[in-house]
Amino acid sequence: DNLDHNKLRLYKNIKGSFKIEPYLELVQNRNQRCDLTRMRISAHHLHIETGRYNRPLPTPLYNRTCKYCSAGTVDDESHFLLTCESFANKRACFFNKLGKILPGFMNLPDPLKLASILCPASTIAAKLCNKYISILFSNRKKLDEGTPINILTFPPQVEDYPDSLSNISLSDNDSSFNSNDSSFDSNEITEESLLNLDSDLED
Repeated sequence: DNLDHNKLRLYKNIKGSFKIEPYLELVQNRNQRCDLTRMRISAHHLHIETGRYNRPLPTPLYNRTCKYCSAGTVDDESHFLLTCESFANKRACFFNKLGKILPGFMNLPDPLKLASILCPASTIAAKLCNKYISILFSNRKKLDEGTPINILTFPPQVEDYPDSLSNISLSDNDSSFNSNDSSFDSNEITEESLLNLDSDLED
């Protein structure tokens, strides 16, 4: 049925008009936007998507649940980005950062939070959202490989991550993170200070 098999179920809900998305022009380096694009068009490995390819019959939608938490919720984009309890620490850090860019973000209902993440209107928001998605997929892979869940769920200790508390590079010529730390002056909000907040977003 259409509910189970509509490949564009998410895209049609977040695509407001038939024009190029701003982030595609704002972020010239494809590596700094590729995970965001994949999430938007459902080119990912969330169970909501992989379940449709099971044979001889696709897995029913209500059975495509998240295996990374105990919520019993369908493993779709909203659950992955907004509510999966296994990544609460990463999410809290990301929400704090994004809230500095988008005032009022924390007060939005989940559908609008999802749209804000997947339809960023500024360069810094696009890079931040892309990195968040990348980190979550990286963490799921680590769980699949046997990493203990507590390492990914609870706030990391500095001694556990001595050289990896990184920040997003603003340069379109460098898609990597850098490890420089700088103070944040709440009276002067800049791109650099936003991207240096809560640097434990990256493990």
